[in-house]
Amino acid sequence: MKKLLSNQNAVAFQDSAEAVEFRRLEHRLYNNAEWKKRKVFMVTSANLGEGKSTISSFLSFTHAYNRRIKTLLIDCDLHRPRIHKVFALPQENGLAEYFENKIGVNDLLKETAIPTLKIVTAGKATKKTSELMTTTPLIALINSFRSQFDIIILDSPPIIPVSDPLVISDVADGIYLVMKAGHSRKKMVKHAIEMLGDRSEKIVGAVINNSMNVMPYYYNYSYYGRKYKQSSKDEKETAKAKEASS
Repeated sequence: MKKLLSNQNAVAFQDSAEAVEFRRLEHRLYNNAEWKKRKVFMVTSANLGEGKSTISSFLSFTHAYNRRIKTLLIDCDLHRPRIHKVFALPQENGLAEYFENKIGVNDLLKETAIPTLKIVTAGKATKKTSELMTTTPLIALINSFRSQFDIIILDSPPIIPVSDPLVISDVADGIYLVMKAGHSRKKMVKHAIEMLGDRSEKIVGAVINNSMNVMPYYYNYSYYGRKYKQSSKDEKETAKAKEASS
C-alpha cells in the first residue's frame, strides 16, 4: 500500500491514474446537495481483502489535499488496523486506549504531512477488543469532533466477519460500500447489506476497487495513453519518415 506520509509522495500520487478517480469520487461527495448535510462517512466492505482501508486513506487525503478542508480519518478497525501503516504513524494512543479510558480526546489526534488532515489510529487493542466498540462512547467521540472538522471518515471493519460495523454505522451519516472487482461475490455483498438492516438506507454509493486489473483493456488508462501519446517507437519511425522525405 502506498504511503502518504511525505509531501513528495503526495505530489506523486496526484499525478497518478488512481488520483483521477479519487478526485471524481471526492467531487461527487462534496458537491452533492443532499450529502452536504452529512459530515461523517463510514467506509466498509462485505468481507476481508477488498481494499476499504486504501479507499478510506486516499479519499481522506483527496479531501484534505485538493479541497483544503479540515479532514479527520479514524481507524475504527480494532481487529486489523491499517491506517497507521499507510501514514507511518505510531499505532498506540488511539481508539482502543480512548475506550479503555487511558487517554482523553485531546490525545487522539495525530498530525500528517497534510496540514488539513488529522488521523486517529486504532490503538493497541486487547483481548477485550470486541467489547470496546460500543455506541455510546463512539457517539460522544464523534460529536466532540463534529465542530472541528468539515468531514470525518471512519475506516470500518468489514460487515460480515464482526459486529463492529453495526455500531459504527449508527454514528455515520453516510456509508460507502467497497467492492473489489473480480473478488467480491454478489451473494456476500447482498448479505452484508441485509445485515445492516435499516442502516442500509445510509448507503450513499459503492466504490469498485481494482477495476483496472479486471475491466476490458479499453477501460484502462494505458489504452488512452497510447491513443493520445506516441510511443518512443512511433516517434522514431516518424523521425525516420521525415528524414526520408527531406
